[in-house]
Amino acid sequence: MGLDSLLAEITKLNDVRRLGLPDGLFAYCSEKLVAAWRARAIKMYPSDFRDTNEDVRRARRASSSRW
Repeated sequence: MGLDSLLAEITKLNDVRRLGLPDGLFAYCSEKLVAAWRARAIKMYPSDFRDTNEDVRRARRASSSRW
């Protein structure tokens, strides 16, 4: 891994940490379920996120940011 790749990964990690998600948020969720949430979040337009309630918005954002 080159320095640029490492710095890019560190940036991603810091972005995820800034979301302020609790530890173990998906501890009891199957990988398949989280993958489905991630796929749905990736396909959403920004306006679709705004139209959902805060809990749904955070879960979808978190699933798409998961390491």
